Amino acid sequence: MRNNRKHKIFILSFALLFVLLAVPAHYKFYPVLAIFLLLLTFQPKSFDLKFFLQNTLLYFGLLFTLLYSSNWSYGSSFVFETQALLLIFPLFFSLLLPADFPELYRYKDQFFLTYILMVFLYSLSPVHWFFAPYHYDLQKLLFHYPGILNSTDYHLFSIHPVYMSIAVGWAFILSLYLLIKIRQKYIRILLIVLEIYFLGILFLLARMGAILALMLALLLFVYLYKRHIFYRLVPVIILGTALLFVIPNTRKRINEVMKIEHKEVMKNTSAGKHLRIFKSSWKSFTNSPLTGYGLGSHKDVLIEQYRKDGETDLYKEKYSTHNQYMSFLLIGGIFLLLIYMAMIAVSIRRAIPSKNYLVPVFWVYFGIVMLFENYLEREDGIVVFALFYTYLNYLSHTHFDNSQKLNT
Repeated sequence: MRNNRKHKIFILSFALLFVLLAVPAHYKFYPVLAIFLLLLTFQPKSFDLKFFLQNTLLYFGLLFTLLYSSNWSYGSSFVFETQALLLIFPLFFSLLLPADFPELYRYKDQFFLTYILMVFLYSLSPVHWFFAPYHYDLQKLLFHYPGILNSTDYHLFSIHPVYMSIAVGWAFILSLYLLIKIRQKYIRILLIVLEIYFLGILFLLARMGAILALMLALLLFVYLYKRHIFYRLVPVIILGTALLFVIPNTRKRINEVMKIEHKEVMKNTSAGKHLRIFKSSWKSFTNSPLTGYGLGSHKDVLIEQYRKDGETDLYKEKYSTHNQYMSFLLIGGIFLLLIYMAMIAVSIRRAIPSKNYLVPVFWVYFGIVMLFENYLEREDGIVVFALFYTYLNYLSHTHFDNSQKLNT
């Protein structure tokens, strides 16, 4: 194994990937390019084709649907720009040598902590950004916080509150993972403080999909890592559920769902729109269930279905499916959804023998998130998903091939 200073710098440069979410969209290309050049500079010729193919199944499935898309221009911009990281990250890790693995594994906790601190600073930055120029007091800041995140005034750093919620939820899971692994007193205190902060942000943003995903992922996390306290967690889950009904922001979301039988009341609520979107999406899917309509055409077909169904507001606003699985069905039909399921199966099959339990937790968390959002059709979603999917699979892949177990 190479231990020279240049190689250590090369390994640590991967930390750049874990702050990529906070890098403005126009500049994300530069750290990615820098790491690629480092790979070409420091690495001998090496390529793990098996790992590359296993981790790019979804990307090439999406790419294949362009062959029968009638909106090739829109679809190609998606697959070659927005979703390109689904190809680039597996390429990076496929170029690594087996000798690189021990160091990439050794710095795992530091990589996770880098992501956690990035999410903390990114979510906190609107406080500094808006406090001075707009003279917001704390009450006003908390009230306007979700809007500030997505504000054009926030310029290049704006992010939709849903995607911030999802990033925060995953940071909470990783901080809990580090809390049970790290023994340094001050780092543990820092992690506990950050977990409390992350919970506050989640309840402030009140995105029920991210909160539900976190609760269920935490149940699996505790079962896998701390099985002896699993049943003690039940009262905590009950308390957390009760808080959803008490905190105003989340209570409002729950009330929307509870009124689902009152059609006129329900129609323009968030839950009501999701239901109407799903009905139109399902109709579109049943007209081409096997292969879908191709990447690009899928949205045109859905918007046209809104028009046919008389969903004027959805038609004008050009709403997406707000469900990644339904989007897969519209893009590539059952064919694409099966590719995605195969990708999950391969990932978990390699993770369990190597005791890389973060992998099933990852799939539960993001799998539930995708029930509520087209998470893989926005750059803010792709960055987080593609990075952790590839990195966690890399840890499993190397150990699986060497019949070793991870200490995770």
